[in-house]
Amino acid sequence: MADRAVAGVVARHKSCFFIEKDRDGQTINYVAATSGHLKIVPEDEAKVALAKDYAAMLADEVMVGDALAFHELLSACAELEAKVNLAAL
Repeated sequence: MADRAVAGVVARHKSCFFIEKDRDGQTINYVAATSGHLKIVPEDEAKVALAKDYAAMLADEVMVGDALAFHELLSACAELEAKVNLAAL
């Protein structure tokens, strides 16, 4: 978060060599993600699917140690998302 120049270089590199699309089929803008528009908290169907997958991982004891409850994990992600986005301004 502290080195904005490195974040920009990584984002541009990823945009050229690791192109990904979001759930709507739009190319992910990694540069935007490093300039205050990072989005790591899932919504809607993605949140439901992730909750199901997370529950399965807990049931299969894939998680090591004391795993967070799903809502706690999303809360931590939301805090991180806000902190990273604020630092980018």
